[in-house]
Amino acid sequence: MNTTINYAIDLGTTNSVIAKCISGEVEIFKNPVGLRSVLPSIVAFKKGRVLVGDKAAELWEKSPSNVVGLFKRKMGTNESYFIESTSEFVTPIQLSSHVLKELKNFVYNDDELNDVVVTIPASFDTVQSNATKEAGKLAGFKEVLLLQEPVAASLAFVNKAGFDLEQEGTWIVYDLGGGTFDVALIAIEDGEMKVLDHVGDNFMGGTDFDALILDEIIFPKLQEKGSFQHIETQFKSSKGKYNKLYYELLYKAEQAKIQLSSSKSVEFEFDIEDDNGVEIEFYEDITIDEFNKVIEPAVTKTIELIHELLDQNQLTPAQINSVLMIGGSTYIPLVRLKIEDETQITPNYSVDPTTAVATGAAYYAGTKSLVTQKKLADQTDSNKDEASNSSILIRAAYQKHTQELEEYFTAKIDGNTEQLQYRITRVDGGFDTGLTNLSNSIEQDLPLLKGAENTFNLTITDLEGKKIISNFTTFSITQGMFGILGQTLPADICIEIDDIEEKETALEVIFEKNALLPIKKRLVKEIGQTLKKGSNDHILINILEGKQHVSPASNKPIGVIKITGNDIERDVLKGTDIEITIELSESRELKVYTYLSMTGQEFENLFSASERYVDILKLKSEIESLAENVRMELNMAHGNEDFERAAKLKKLESNIQEMFIKSSNLVEDDTTDTKYQLEDLKRKYSHKFDEMSSNEKILTDLSELEWWYSFSKRLVEEHGNDKERKEFIEFDEKFKSAKASGNRLRMKNLANQLAKFVHDIRWRTPEHLKNIFYSYAFEPLDMYTNEKEAKKFIEKGEKAIDKERLDELKAIINRLYSLYKGEVSDKSFDNRTGLV
Repeated sequence: MNTTINYAIDLGTTNSVIAKCISGEVEIFKNPVGLRSVLPSIVAFKKGRVLVGDKAAELWEKSPSNVVGLFKRKMGTNESYFIESTSEFVTPIQLSSHVLKELKNFVYNDDELNDVVVTIPASFDTVQSNATKEAGKLAGFKEVLLLQEPVAASLAFVNKAGFDLEQEGTWIVYDLGGGTFDVALIAIEDGEMKVLDHVGDNFMGGTDFDALILDEIIFPKLQEKGSFQHIETQFKSSKGKYNKLYYELLYKAEQAKIQLSSSKSVEFEFDIEDDNGVEIEFYEDITIDEFNKVIEPAVTKTIELIHELLDQNQLTPAQINSVLMIGGSTYIPLVRLKIEDETQITPNYSVDPTTAVATGAAYYAGTKSLVTQKKLADQTDSNKDEASNSSILIRAAYQKHTQELEEYFTAKIDGNTEQLQYRITRVDGGFDTGLTNLSNSIEQDLPLLKGAENTFNLTITDLEGKKIISNFTTFSITQGMFGILGQTLPADICIEIDDIEEKETALEVIFEKNALLPIKKRLVKEIGQTLKKGSNDHILINILEGKQHVSPASNKPIGVIKITGNDIERDVLKGTDIEITIELSESRELKVYTYLSMTGQEFENLFSASERYVDILKLKSEIESLAENVRMELNMAHGNEDFERAAKLKKLESNIQEMFIKSSNLVEDDTTDTKYQLEDLKRKYSHKFDEMSSNEKILTDLSELEWWYSFSKRLVEEHGNDKERKEFIEFDEKFKSAKASGNRLRMKNLANQLAKFVHDIRWRTPEHLKNIFYSYAFEPLDMYTNEKEAKKFIEKGEKAIDKERLDELKAIINRLYSLYKGEVSDKSFDNRTGLV
């Protein structure tokens, strides 16, 4: 029985591959029909049957309305495809599941293909990742683990190239596939591979080159031969006269592109009837020069992303060992030529570009235990959150990767070890130390399975068998192969909160881009407004994916929890703490747990949204609005004679204008990827504009932070106790970090923390308490949510002052604060979340 997953699938836009790894050896399975190692990602429907791969492709000319390809480009969207023979719509998830099922048939004599690693582009967002997992589940897999494609390709490279585990280096993975592009920065340190950073484009690949052949070469030549009105709309609209033919021509363009990798020209032919009913037999040659001319701008964009990646990591080409070329589109001669000429980094072709991803994913699958990964995910946070509650603290030392079949493990134990025992077991059941008396150290030789990840559990118990909490419970050692330190987040994960002063919402980062997965974090926020039981008032916990330094509208929502007055068991007062725990698995499943301290209620949500919707009219409106905002800022920059800023805004305006023209040509039923490309581009330009327009506000926030820092420093020197002096040392480090970050929300949050710190020190002084009380007492009663209650507490407060009962006065001030509505009514706004 297998103890590791072993199987892996590269689910590609144009082709897919399945592989298996046993004891460090990878096998690529071949199609029993035709013995090809790749399966075209094409699905056809014929007389109640589902055809996948080459058989489906053969039907494209005969029955194009029953054949679908390139659906990976629309994973995570609400798009669907109408199948004429069944009169039904199918989704990208369903189509992907058919490809996965077909790949299962490549595997012979194995009843244990229930779990699989499936690869995704590094730039896939959370919704697209969820859609891929859902396709795997629909195909019948019990466990679907996702792996980023550049990571998989790198694992194939280092494990097949015979790297020594002591070898170190840095390289770039250039992954230009059929439909997506990723460029990743990879390094090996201490026998572990790390993804340092990545950039990419989910709508850049060989498919776009195919479309360019049609748009820039074939359609202009076709218009010379006949009468065609609005030719692109007629081909690309779902109601267009030639929409069925369009996908057949895309397939022909793909074949032409492949032939041009080794030929100087290729024939392109098809039959079509023009608007006047004239039959045209189209027959033309496409030359390599014509092809290179139309794809060169797109290839140049991929080179620019390499330079962007190097620049943001402060690296030069001389510091990079090589560029690992992955993906079928890297066979294109122009791509290879420009990589070498324009990056000055040596390209590496040592692994097969078409099967490298599946090979590397199989190496990864061969190290992943079938035991659920949740325990490992939990430990990421337990080392921090539970350590403070642990009666035993363990500091372990061991090699995470080794060529040996036995590895030495040692640990130092802090805490009272009397009457305690430990036990180390390998999760496959092949090793067990048995119960052993615990002392202040553990030393153990651990036998390892060859060519696999060996996962061990370390349990501490008392003499009665009761488990003792410790900070270290599970660890893994990989034998004979390179492993990865962990997959990384492709974008920041943030929570939306209220910025009362600005009367808008802002983003607070939870997990930063490139953080290692799995990951978990606990936040404590305040309720910004009283939530009454049974009311329609609500709190929104909105989790977004994108960039932390921009507006929430520029990012992608991936999960929302809405808590209304109908969900709570009693009123929740303004200022009440709400605990929010956010957990991301290695496959980017998002779990959010919330705890309301005032009611003792818990709310739990697993977010697995697998589609997004793009409204074309809304997209056009958003692009137009962005263009108008940029024009206004440009005029202000000219008026202020800020010519450097004006030049940057002018370039941005030009890019947005180009995007606006493309969006103007979109029809509501467009069947191409254009609307998704434009939505991603709109978000990118919106990010740039947000960053450019926030500089002045940053200076204001920095000034406020510096004031609170100086005030708190003086106050703690004069009135602080030992604990507060130590706390200020931590604030000093946070101040330097926040100031250097340029992050507005981070600076404002720290300013608020310092304000609270100042308040806590002054809270001990009678004079300050009296000032706070009278600031509330002198407010009109209609500024409170309950006038009768407020009047009662004001009278009680005056009595407490007369009798110098300071603790009672503090409680009264807190009650008046919770009743006070002046700040909320004065600074309210429509889209508030209720969190501050």
